[in-house]
Order: sequence, then C-alpha cells, then structure tokens
Amino acid sequence: MSPAPAPTAGPRPSWDRIVETAWAEHIDATPVPATGATGELLHWLRPLTRWAQDRLAEELAWAGPLPRSHPLFAPDTSRLAAMTGRLLVAELGRARASGSLPGRTPRDRFLAFTAGLRDPRQALGLLRAYPALAQELVAECHRWIRARSEFAVRFSADLEGLTARFGITVDSLAGITEAAFRAGDAHRNGRTVAVVRLRDGRRLVYKPRGLAVETDFARLTDWLNDRGPRHRLRATRVWERGEYGWAAHVAAAPCPDAPALERFYWRQGAFTALLHVLCAYDMHAENVVAAGEHPVFIDLEALFHAGTPYDPAVGHPAESVLRESVCAVGLLPQRVIESDEDGVRAMDLSGLTGGARPGELRNRPTPAYADPGTDLMRERWDRAELPRTSNRPVLGGREGDALGHADAVADGFASCYRLLLAHRDELLGPDSPLNAFADDEVRVVVRDTFAYRELLTASFHPDLLGDPAAREDSLRRALEQGPDPRVAASELRQLLQGDIPVFTTAPSGGPLRDDAGPVPGHTPVTTGLASVRERLANLSEADLDSQLWFVRAALCTRAVDGHRPDPAAPRHPVGAPGPVPAHALPSAGETGVLTDAVLALAGRLRGTMLGSRESGLVDWMSLNLVDHRFWSIGPSGIGLGSGNTGTALFLAEAAAVCGDDGARRCAEDVVATLFDPAELPEPEDLAELPPGAFEVLGGGVHLLLRLADLWQDTSLLDTARLLVRALGEARPLAGGPGLMSGAAGGLVVLADFHARCGDEVSLAAVRDTARALRNAPPAADASFAFGSAGIGYALAVADQLLGTDGADPAGPPVVPRDVPGARDGWCGGAASRVFAAAGLRLAGVPYLAGTVTADLTTVRADVRRGLPDDSLCHGTLGLAEALRLAAACEPDPEAADEAEAVAIAVAHRVLAGRARTGVPLGHHVPGLLEGAAGIGHGLLRAAAPASVPSVLLLRTRPDVPTP
Repeated sequence: MSPAPAPTAGPRPSWDRIVETAWAEHIDATPVPATGATGELLHWLRPLTRWAQDRLAEELAWAGPLPRSHPLFAPDTSRLAAMTGRLLVAELGRARASGSLPGRTPRDRFLAFTAGLRDPRQALGLLRAYPALAQELVAECHRWIRARSEFAVRFSADLEGLTARFGITVDSLAGITEAAFRAGDAHRNGRTVAVVRLRDGRRLVYKPRGLAVETDFARLTDWLNDRGPRHRLRATRVWERGEYGWAAHVAAAPCPDAPALERFYWRQGAFTALLHVLCAYDMHAENVVAAGEHPVFIDLEALFHAGTPYDPAVGHPAESVLRESVCAVGLLPQRVIESDEDGVRAMDLSGLTGGARPGELRNRPTPAYADPGTDLMRERWDRAELPRTSNRPVLGGREGDALGHADAVADGFASCYRLLLAHRDELLGPDSPLNAFADDEVRVVVRDTFAYRELLTASFHPDLLGDPAAREDSLRRALEQGPDPRVAASELRQLLQGDIPVFTTAPSGGPLRDDAGPVPGHTPVTTGLASVRERLANLSEADLDSQLWFVRAALCTRAVDGHRPDPAAPRHPVGAPGPVPAHALPSAGETGVLTDAVLALAGRLRGTMLGSRESGLVDWMSLNLVDHRFWSIGPSGIGLGSGNTGTALFLAEAAAVCGDDGARRCAEDVVATLFDPAELPEPEDLAELPPGAFEVLGGGVHLLLRLADLWQDTSLLDTARLLVRALGEARPLAGGPGLMSGAAGGLVVLADFHARCGDEVSLAAVRDTARALRNAPPAADASFAFGSAGIGYALAVADQLLGTDGADPAGPPVVPRDVPGARDGWCGGAASRVFAAAGLRLAGVPYLAGTVTADLTTVRADVRRGLPDDSLCHGTLGLAEALRLAAACEPDPEAADEAEAVAIAVAHRVLAGRARTGVPLGHHVPGLLEGAAGIGHGLLRAAAPASVPSVLLLRTRPDVPTP
C-alpha cells in the first residue's frame, strides 16, 4: 500500500508525532523473539515499544541503571497482538491477492510482507491509514509506562515492610528476576495484577487495588477457626497499602494422601457455606488455588454482593430461588451450556471443578489464525481451550473427583453452616467481625467479564480502525443494550482506555463507583452488609436442607453419562431393603407401607413446590438433562417425563388413592397454570414443541385425559382438544420417531384422545402420524423409549383404532445382546422388550410369551441382584412394572410376587430417606421417569393396580388386567 503522509489539515495529533519520533529514533531496533501465531507480525511495532522503554527508563532514573533485559521493560506482546493481529492478517491477505509479494513459497512471501512492515514509510503509512489503531497503540504505551513506573515506586517504597511481612531478602528493583504483569484483566487505566519472582526465589503478588476485604476475610477466618471447625481453614496473607497491596504467592501443591484429599473437599464445602453467608459472587476457577489439602482464595473482591438495580428481572420462581441459593457463589460446579448449528457445548468455570480439561473448550469462539507464518495466513474463529488453572486438587498425579467426594463437600458445608448458625447472635452483634468490612471496597458485577472482552475484541475489527469516532460509536451502540445509560457511559469510557470495566461500592452503602469516582445518579437497592445480615437471620435447619439440595445437585452436574445409572452406586436387592428405623415402619401391613411411602413423597413435593396459582406459575427445582449428556440445575419444565406435567399426574393419583387433599390442590395448581385455555398459545405456536408422549404436547394430552376421568371434569377434554390441534399441525417427526420425544409417543396419545372423543381432527392426525412413521427411516435402535419397539407399539395402537392390520405378527423387535451400554429398564434392554410385548397385547396382538422368556429371566436376575436406583425409567420400579405387566398378560404368580416385593422394598427405603432417583447420586428430583414422582407412581401401581393405569404404557384408564 502507498504510505500516507502526515496529517496536514488541523492540528497534528499527538500520536502522530510520537510514532514519527519512535521510527526516527529506533529504525534499527532488533526484533524481539516471535511468540504466538501473530508474533512475527509484531516486529513492525518494535520502534514503538523501544520508544516506550526509553520513556520508562527516564521515569526510573531514580532507581539507578537497569538493563533493558530487566522484567519491567518486557513489552506486553499479548495485548499488542490482540489489538493489531486482525488488521495485519487482513493486510497480508490483500497483499497476497494483489500479487505484490515476492517469493517462491508461502513462507517466503510472508517474510517479504513482514520485511516491508519494517520499512519506516510503510510502517508509518499503515498507522496513518488506521488512526484509531495508532491512537490506541500510543495510549497503550502510555498506560504501560505509567503502570510499571507506579509498580516500581511502590515496590521500592515498601521493601522494608515486604521484608518484615513476607521474608524477602532483596533490597532493590534489581532483585526482581521475573514479572508477569498480565495475571488478570486490565482495570483502572491499564493496571493489572503482577506476579513477581525475586532473586532469593520467593514470589509476591502485587494487586493495584485495595486489599481491605482480603485482610478482613483473613480475620473472619481466624474468628471461625477459634470456634472449633473440624478442620481449620486457611486464608491468604496480605499487606494492605491503601489503593494497592501485596499478597503471598500461593503455589499449587498435591495432596499427600487420600485423607488429605478428603479434607480438601470438606474445606471447600465449609468455605462454600461461609461464602454463601457473605453473599460472595464470581468465585471461579482462577480465584482458587489447591495448595495441598487447603483450598486458598486469591481474589475476594466480590464479597457482600447485593446485586444492582440493573440485574435482569426474574420472572420465574425457580430462577429467583436459584439466584439466592449457594450456587450463586460460583464455587460449586455449574456448566454454562450453549448451542448453535454446530451442536451443544458446555464449559465449567467454577472454583471447585472448573478450568481446562483435555478436550474442554470455550463455548464461544474467539479470533484465531490458520496457516500462521505464511502468506496464506487468515483469520478464523475457533473455540480455544479453557485456561489452565490450579483450583483442582491432585493426588498421585491424578486430579480429584468432586462428584466422588460429594459426601465430604456436603458434610463440610453442613458443619460450617451449623457453626455460623450457632454463633449467629455474635455475628449480628455490636462486636461482630462482619462490622470490619463496612467501609471496604467490594466489586459490583454489572455485566459479565466475557461480554466486555468480546466487545473489546470486536472494537479492533479492521473496519473500525480507520476512524476513532466509528470505533467509539460501535462500542456505544453495543452498550446501549445494557442496563442503564449512566452505567453505559462509564463502561464506554473504561473500554476506550483499554480496560475491562470495573465498579465498586462499600458493604455499608454509598454510591456505585468506577475508577474516576461515583457513577452519577446511582442509588443502591440495598447494601451488601444488610444482605449478609438478612441471610444470617434466615439461617435454619430447613434452609440448610434446601441449600444442601443445591450443593449435591451442583456436584451432580459433573456426571457425563447422561441418564445411565452410576455403576459405582450401591445396589438394593429385593428382600434387602436395609435397616429401617422402627419409627419409620408403619403398623398397617405392607399395603400401608406403600401408601405411607407415597404420602411421604407427595409431602416432600408439596413442600418444595415453588410459586402459586395466584402468581400464575408453579414449578420445582430439578436436574435437567441437556442433549442427553449434560446435567443442569433449573426449573423442572413442563413435559410429562421430567417436568411438572408428570409430577402433577403423580400428585393427582396420590390424592385419589391416599386421600391427600394437599396433593390434589398442588396438581390443580399445576393444571391451572399450565393448561388454562385462556392463556394457552395458539395451536400453530404450540406446534413448534416436540410432539412426544413424554414431552409438552403429548404429555399434556395424556395428563388431561387422565384427570378428566379422575376428577370427573369433562372441561379438561376441551383443553386437551387444543393440544390435539397443535399435534395435528406439528411436523410428526420433529422430535424424531421415538415414543419418548417423537412421533410414536404423539401417535399413542392422539389415538387415545380419538378413542375417547372421536373428532375428525384427531383422526386425521392419527392417520398422518402413522403414515409418517411407516415412511420414516429405520430407528437407530430397538428400544421401547427411543426405537423400533416403541414405534411398533404405537403403530399397533393406531391400527387397532383404524381397523387395519399393521401390527407386527412376530411380536416386539429384539434388541441385540451386544448393544454397547444397553440399560435394563423401560427405556432399553430386556425390560424394554417386556413392555413392548405387553403393549402389543393391549393393542390386539396376541401375547407371545416365548419371545420374552429370556428377557423375563434377565429382569428377574437384575431385580435379585439389585439396581443402583429406584426410578421408573431404568431403576427398580421400572423392572417391577415389567414383571407386573408380564404377570398380567400371562398368569405368572412368581413375577407378580417379585413385583410386589420390589415395591415394598422401595417403600421401606423411601420411609428411611434412602430411596434413589435415576439422576447422579440418586439425588432427589421431582420428575416422573427418573424422579420422586415416578417412584411414587410406581408404588401406587403396586398399592392400587386396579385404579392406577400404567403410565409407562401411556394408558389413561386402568385397563391392564391385574395379575
């Protein structure tokens, strides 16, 4: 490109004079060694970085001569690369396309391009062609000079105190051998945390912000240790120096033995309780170091986080509970799940388990470069690996497994929680150690740091670098979507000075502040200290139980095997329910055991229901499986399989069998809030939802059909008709062909509705769905929940209704014995084939017992050996239902007896508080297929088989004969 002359119109900008001076003084500057994909491209800036080094040397003349090899003079190449890389690669591409680069190979032509950049005329021409970039590069040099000069002054002034407090033995800046100044994001005009290594081998951490909160946290930790926790907690040693401070460097170290690893997880549980009470926030992986058996927190600026008026509104009761739960601390595992056209991804950044693992990438792509070092080099957006962190403990060269130490984490949490509860009056009193925090500086998180980083990256797009005003305007428009224009103005100013915006306040109150002072017009909703005192006042055993649910649920999200049972979980053979406390055993005989267990499950579900009919929304907290791989904490959703529809079905059945009026009211609340005809979307909008029987549409029809009978309320059939219209308009195969989420499940409920109501819409939908299923590609497997066995059942149901002979005369398909990972349950495996055979018999296909003889043998063996969970889907009660259905289809007293024994054993476990759901750790969740509602429904099938239809066969009337 042609070099641009120096600007002549108007006053010459200061950056232009500086770059001209830099290239005049340092034209022969030796390039620094290249690092990274864009390292060689940065050689063109060597005169500018040499100019900055000269200015820094002038600033540090008072310290005596320092060689240019001193760590203070190292340029910030990563920052410069982020600012210039995209532009230089774009210029390289233009030069290659024009054919102006000499050389025989891509490498030769790349070197020719970089050599041209070192020519002063081309270098200055490029900077003058992109004044927004040039202006920011010079500003970055000024920030670099100021921050390092300030560090040097502070280090030298504090040498005596550093020696006394941290034992260092150096006496000048010359004693620094390494200095990593990018140990965190830039804030407050380019200032960053620095980790320095000294000639004596010690390391110190310099923090360019006040450390009063770390000082007071260490004192609070000592206060807690004096009150006798099982294991003492450790805090970082710091020296507070007003606007900045120093901290001892905490090095990661392995645990010496297994008991030490157990103590590490206990301490993390204890810290989780303490940080929850302190309303801590943002305790991610980079803020914790695993130092042997001690988790040590190295950044505590986000304590007393009371939120801001700019926090997004919460319209869902479960979201509100989650925001106020222990999960908000950020220490417990939580996957950030995102999806796009490339699929579903999840990353964990939490303090306990987050950070880089093999193959674990960031959810969002960032700029990267293909074919670096050649003229083919080009920008591409890749998902980079998560940064390496030191937060996870190590034993014998292997990282610890938090899920495997769930009991230790939960025990540490409960122990510290109860300790805080026992000393609550002291903590709320006039001499409370919390009072020391009142005027400390704490951070207020207004917007996610990742969002700020993305905005900064986008602001260096080549299209924005030709005009400073265009770059500023682009940032301004992006920030307009934020919470408040006054905050956005501060965010813009901070981003334009190269910073990640930061806001602070004091726990006792006061204005929201940025690096320039108070943000005009901000009025806090509440103070951090008031929030902490309120949380302390609300501590109770009931709240502890609630928070422990979140602790264990968060640990469950580390499981990666979908809904497959945990092979390491304890198994419960029939006849060995385990010791049960005498007070937990009912006196009314075994049927009483079943109904007592049902009432216990219904009672817990009533007690954990969130919201109300009056608020227009009810829900439960649950663990939800995303993409059949990732567990996530959140509202349970709507579907029959894991959502509120299935929970309402169980509660309604429990009310009818056990006379539980509270359970009925809860079920009525669910129906009133989910299926109010006046509030339902239009059928064409509902048609976008998955049609399967255990999803929203099919599951809703199933529930309403059942409750219309159970409650003798025909108006529910009118509501079901609206959902049937949506099923008729939906794409039949939108959720796949299977029974669980797809067309087969939709077909069964459509046929059931038509048999009950007989309208033309449902009949047409049955025909269309059956036709789509017959024309669909073969199912991927032969399971009942997802594959050909369930599809065959659905088609047989449709054929029975339509009067055609489409049933498979050979009976249910057979799953090959060598299918990897096949589960024995309703969803797949031997029990799945028994369900298919029983379902086909109900649809008019003769029950061919011989086809499932081997499967029944397998089911019996699994029952006697015991399963890891009690769920309907792939647990004990799913096998019990298979045995019950087999005994009903062909007299088999032994199968019927075993089904009853299984249910009674599960009922005893329920009453002893030891029942296990089908999610990781057997954790309590509300849903039907894998949760407590399903366990209760399975027990109702045992207690009243003539009254409660088989939901696993999608029956809405008890038409399955009893054994």
